[in-house]
Amino acid sequence: MWEGRYSSSGKVTLTVYPDMSGVFDFVNEGKSGSYKVSVEFSNGRYNVIGKEWIDRPSSYIFFNLNRGVINQNIFRGTDFQLERIANASQMQTLQAERERQLEAKRIEEEQIQAEQQKQLQIQQKKQEKERKIRSYIYSGIAFILFLIFLRLPKERQKAVLKVVKILVFFLLALVTLGIFRGIKNWENDR
Repeated sequence: MWEGRYSSSGKVTLTVYPDMSGVFDFVNEGKSGSYKVSVEFSNGRYNVIGKEWIDRPSSYIFFNLNRGVINQNIFRGTDFQLERIANASQMQTLQAERERQLEAKRIEEEQIQAEQQKQLQIQQKKQEKERKIRSYIYSGIAFILFLIFLRLPKERQKAVLKVVKILVFFLLALVTLGIFRGIKNWENDR
């Protein structure tokens, strides 16, 4: 494991595993993040190349450590310098801790997702209950109006039926107009 600085400000920790994969953790200007890396050796120099984000701060890109050399436990390049802070046995312990942290984060994210799903289901049940209540209210109002209608004299019932026919005609016209507008909007969206 290596720890140090890159450029003028950022603090980094680089963990390299025996298979030449690793994790690059950093803190820069109050933001922290980490990503998986691979380490390549070419022409006597090491290149640490970002591969996959583990925790990405907004608008950050991989910072590759290029053309680095190791001399007396110091890994140095043009704009970085890291010092070895752990040996192989310590690395295994650190890797296990890192895996434990990642598993804890995964479990936490699953719990958050499960809670969000639960809240969504509660909201859907609430909306369904409200819809049923509205339906019962409308049915009750219609039944009461029907009972009132039956108690009217025959002449009044005929007049009410004429008004109802006119209202039904206008409602059908509005529905038809809405359907045509929907078709027109659908065609415009295509």
